[in-house]
Amino acid sequence: MSEQLETITNFGANISFTPRRVYRPASDFEVLDILRRHKQDQIRVVGRLHAWSPLVESTDVIISLENLKAVEILERDGEKVAIVGAGCQIKRLLAELQKDGLTAPAVGLISEQTIAGAMATATHGSGRQALCHFSRAVRVAHFDSATSEPIISEVRGGEELRAIQCSLGMLGVILRVEICLGTSVFWFNIVSRPKPHAVGWLHSIASTGFSSLTSAYTLYSWCFPVGEKADGA
Repeated sequence: MSEQLETITNFGANISFTPRRVYRPASDFEVLDILRRHKQDQIRVVGRLHAWSPLVESTDVIISLENLKAVEILERDGEKVAIVGAGCQIKRLLAELQKDGLTAPAVGLISEQTIAGAMATATHGSGRQALCHFSRAVRVAHFDSATSEPIISEVRGGEELRAIQCSLGMLGVILRVEICLGTSVFWFNIVSRPKPHAVGWLHSIASTGFSSLTSAYTLYSWCFPVGEKADGA
């Protein structure tokens, strides 16, 4: 826990606030303890703050999941899946998957995002569906409706999972996500402000649905799984 007051500002700098407490738990049990101690306070959870929404603001308690970032790859029902800690950034997840020739089934433009942030906001990207649509299960800390005590539940399938896939934090604190995986096929990079000889190449990329990327200021790496194609392609 941070003992000193911290001012939190989102990436767009349109949201800035100073909560009384900022926690960075390193385990599920620490999250439960925070919820238990602050049952009467306003609690908000932050990822990498890549959103314009004021929903993240709280003058009471902020929980950052940056220390919950483990990645485990395993096989379930004959398919490769990844168990991903809520605070794991997309770029780290992709790097870990690439070691085994795997990738996420959809990739958002902002790889700085955390898996929980991408999940809770239904972040879209390179696939036909948002990344959250490929989640198989979600482990979440929340208050029990019967006892009002904090508990941990694993949601696997059904309407509850569909609700969590774009919950904006309203259904609890996401702790980890299980997602199905695809096989890496190819990588390509797009650099903004191209030199003249690259303009034709970028135009050919733009004609397949990537026109918005040609004005970007950074280098982006994209990896597409077998059987998927970018929206608009």
